[in-house]
Amino acid sequence: MGLEPIKTKSLTQITKESILKYIRTLNLDVNNKLPSEENLSKDLGVSRITVRSALNELATEGVIFRRQGKGTFINVEAIKLNTKLNPINEFGEIIRNSGYKSKIQNISHEFINADLSLSNILRIEEGSDVLILKKTFFADNNACVYCIDYLPLSILGYDNDFVSDLLKYNDS
Repeated sequence: MGLEPIKTKSLTQITKESILKYIRTLNLDVNNKLPSEENLSKDLGVSRITVRSALNELATEGVIFRRQGKGTFINVEAIKLNTKLNPINEFGEIIRNSGYKSKIQNISHEFINADLSLSNILRIEEGSDVLILKKTFFADNNACVYCIDYLPLSILGYDNDFVSDLLKYNDS
């Protein structure tokens, strides 16, 4: 018959979308700190585990970052971007739509100066700072995608130290 099964969103995905909707209502010029996991849990009517999972996805996507003992903060520059800088959503969706639980593990990151070849590919000035991110995508704990991203720091608007700190807090 040509009918496709109805796909429902997970509670984590719905929670993530609610948090994103909440973020869009905030005046980020005044404050970019999110409420605690406990408060988000109470306000959204879901468990802290669900909130933590949603926040982990948002952190992986670069929308938020965490500072231990300080809180969870919105990455204002990432919210301003109209396009995603990586295929995390797409790979995760493909994995979930195939019936598996999706997980992403950051393997490593390093900073390099673009050589002539890389600067031509990325259309940046030779010698520009570039962040290299390596990560693995899992489907039910089985590695299925290995990804290397090359991100010119000039489009992120941050220096190496800030990005390094951001990655360190997202990994913890």
